[in-house]
Formats: sequence, C-alpha cells, structure tokens
Amino acid sequence: MADVKGFLKDSTVLVLLVVAVLNLICCALVYRFSMFVHGDLYNYGLIFSLDWAEDFYYSNTMLWIFLDGAIVLSFLSIIPHRQYSIKPSKASKWLGFLLPSITIIYQALSIMYFWQMNDIVKNRLGDFGLISSVEWTSTVSNLSNTIFALMIVAILILLIPTLRTIGIMEIEIVKEEELENKPKPIKKSKPKKKAKSKKKPKSSL
Repeated sequence: MADVKGFLKDSTVLVLLVVAVLNLICCALVYRFSMFVHGDLYNYGLIFSLDWAEDFYYSNTMLWIFLDGAIVLSFLSIIPHRQYSIKPSKASKWLGFLLPSITIIYQALSIMYFWQMNDIVKNRLGDFGLISSVEWTSTVSNLSNTIFALMIVAILILLIPTLRTIGIMEIEIVKEEELENKPKPIKKSKPKKKAKSKKKPKSSL
C-alpha cells in the first residue's frame, strides 16, 4: 500500500497518466470520426471512391500508429521518473527525458495525420457527391475540434516531465562546475621531528 500511495503522490507520474487518459479519449473520438465518415456521410450523397478513400485510409492508419505509440510511451515514461524519485541514476534521468520527448513527437505526428483526415472530409468529399449540411458539418466540427484540443493539451502537459528533467540536468551541471572550480585545500606539511641524539654513557676511569 505504501508503494501505491507513493506512486500516486508523484506529480510527474500523475501527469503522464493524465496524458495517457487524454490519448485514450482521443482514440474513442477518432474511431467515432472514422465511423461517421464511412457510415453516416453516405446518407448525405457521398460516393465511395479510391481517389479519396486511399488517402483517408493512409492518414487514418498512420494516425493510429502514432496515437497508440504515444499512449504506450506515456506509460513507459512513468517507469524512469518513478525510479529516479526512489533512487536517482543517470539511466533513469536520461530515459525520463528521452521518452517524454519522443512522446511529444508522436503526439505532433498524430495531430498532423488527423489534420489530413479532417481536411479530406471538409475540402475534398464535396467533389464526390457529398451535400453540404449543417447536420454533418456540426458533428464533424465538434469531433475534430475536441480531438485537436485534447491532443494539444496532451503535448503541453508532456512538457512538464521534459522540462523537469532538463531542470535536474542543469542543477547537476552547475554542481559539477562548482566542484571543479572549488579550490583544493592546501595540505600543511607537518614539521619533521628532530631525532633525539642518544647521550653516550660516560666511561668510568
């Protein structure tokens, strides 16, 4: 129980858990977005064509790869940060910096591929029979705006553990420089003790 309480009290761990939860919510919304495009939009005149479907499928596949990767990396990032809190080491420090940094990259790529999906729906499907309607445009806008907002918030939150680790590194560098520049104390040489001359015994006449 003590380990669980310590785990939950670690602010960095909680931050990374929040990122993972946000991305899980994004997964549910992205799935709903994809199903809406490949289901409901056909009721508004959309005609299936590989000209738009291939690009949509590609962006959707890449989005799932990087979004799932961001979730996995968020959970993995918890390990080095927790280890560093318990017992600091160079390995946990560097992993605590690299894993969240890679997660930010994955998160940014997720945003890019979702933007491509959203762009296809809003700007290209009209050429394939999709009739403009407030009903579907409002649904698509609500879903896309929520997904974008959650992904951006996740990136901003991920900056917390990254900047925390950078701060730790800077403090350690300053300490090392202070130790290097600190003048070494001069050892005072102890005066050598003069050897006592042994008195020769007086010879008796």
